[in-house]
Amino acid sequence: MNEIDYPAEVASFGYPGNKYSNGSYKQIINRLPTHEIFISAFLGSCAVMKHKIPAVNDNIGFEMDLQVIAKYWSSEKDDLIFDIRNENFIKWLTLTKNSLKKSTLIYADPPYLRDTRRSNRQLYLHEMTEAQHIKLLQLLLQCKCMVAISAYKCDLYDTMLKGWRCEQWQVRTRAGNAMEALYMNYAKPKELHQYNYLGDNRTQRQNIKRKRERWIDKLQNMTDQERYGLMEAINIFYSGVRS
Repeated sequence: MNEIDYPAEVASFGYPGNKYSNGSYKQIINRLPTHEIFISAFLGSCAVMKHKIPAVNDNIGFEMDLQVIAKYWSSEKDDLIFDIRNENFIKWLTLTKNSLKKSTLIYADPPYLRDTRRSNRQLYLHEMTEAQHIKLLQLLLQCKCMVAISAYKCDLYDTMLKGWRCEQWQVRTRAGNAMEALYMNYAKPKELHQYNYLGDNRTQRQNIKRKRERWIDKLQNMTDQERYGLMEAINIFYSGVRS
């Protein structure tokens, strides 16, 4: 199954943390482990959910702004793939956090803390106070499933999410360069949910893509026996790695 193909109109969004305009969705997808249920909190235009391969079971998105849902999520194509809910994610998680399966992956992209943004003006219809951020993190800390949270790195998140992995990359915003951060409660995955964004930057991704294409050409020129022999060698290798 391929990623969903959507127009790039949402790239015009200029708010901090816009995963379209700064290309962060590729960095984030490249850090998502295999999962059966995907939950996107604070959905927005959500470049991550629209560019990742859908999870095999459920793909649920939470967005409190009906205008955003109407603009970016109201289509027959979306209805067939995504379960978009006009609900408060924090309230929902309060009731369901103990029932989430370990194969579930929550990706949370809340409005960034105002103290971490260069402008303190209101940018979203539903902003979050520091107390609401604390409540969100407290709930996510109680979840037994996999969790990844986008933010600008800050003392509050570093303190509350102590022990979580945090990876950063530089992004370009209208106000200049910034460091985007992804906090994760899982170890670096051996297997990713998808591999089309493999690599830390455009050059690496292009090199890896060319390498994959060369291997596909080699496989196409092999006999069936040669291909099965190669598959056996790969299985033997992974059996040794996993044992």
